Amino acid sequence: MKKVRGFTLVELLVVISIIAVLLAVLIPSLQKAREIAKRAICATQIKQIGVAISAYIQDYDNKLPFYGGYDASFSYPFNVPGNKSKAEDEGHPYAVFRDDKTPWMHTDTTGPVPMKLACLYVKSFLKDAKVFYCPSNRNPLYRYDSYVDPLRPENNSNEWGTLPQAYNNRINSNQWVRVGYAYYPMDETIKGAAGMMKPVNGMQIPAITARKFAKLDRRAPYLTDVIWQRKDLVHRDGIDKNTNKVKNAGLNALFKDGHAKFVKDQPISYVERGAEYNERLLDNRFWNSWDPPRTEDKPDGLDASYILYNTYRFIN
Repeated sequence: MKKVRGFTLVELLVVISIIAVLLAVLIPSLQKAREIAKRAICATQIKQIGVAISAYIQDYDNKLPFYGGYDASFSYPFNVPGNKSKAEDEGHPYAVFRDDKTPWMHTDTTGPVPMKLACLYVKSFLKDAKVFYCPSNRNPLYRYDSYVDPLRPENNSNEWGTLPQAYNNRINSNQWVRVGYAYYPMDETIKGAAGMMKPVNGMQIPAITARKFAKLDRRAPYLTDVIWQRKDLVHRDGIDKNTNKVKNAGLNALFKDGHAKFVKDQPISYVERGAEYNERLLDNRFWNSWDPPRTEDKPDGLDASYILYNTYRFIN
């Protein structure tokens, strides 16, 4: 009778080791392929938003979706009488509904005023709010799933764009609805023009945004993947914990002529107040001021437009 020989322990361990090595080789490649696919979806969504904005401006006399603040040229529900000295939203280009700043962002009778990309949604230029969220977004603050939570435990509504949000209550956050893209329509006259800039921590940042599509800066994108803190950059391989620098980072960006492109982290050289700087786009001193290594604390006086402007001005 023929004796059946099984695997020895050594042979089994060798097989397991080979499988482990193959997985170690294949998994990074699979993850990279998946990220490339998500990046492509993100670019497609940004193009969809661009098409919707083109349709919006045709119906609204060349006006861009309402950015926030007070502007009498915007009619209800995109604006309400409010603080006329406050021309802008406070540097939150991803916040599309807010329950604060009554009455110019919220009223007791109508609720939150739609702003930015929400204008496209409430006027049905885009019917699915998922388009406003890159599938690579890591931070739950900028994910679609966070904002279709039930409003309250006793209410099972999951309509996007409604406040209050159970998600915000859980994380003890502001009652806002946020999107996964940074919408910042930069005025074509903003670069270096007197009266158009304001000083923040010794840097000049934009004081106003473009209201009309015709006034958009054709060189700078007006929509990108969310720019907030370095850890929130969605298209990257990681962050060096020692230097706080991003690895292989980039942004999908939408330009005035309707094209969207992926902008990689790249070397930049410029002169600021007589000093010459040679840095990288997403690892420069502007980010270091905003997002110091190993801390989440934001320096006083900085807002998101600080990072947006000083990042956007190198993208063309």
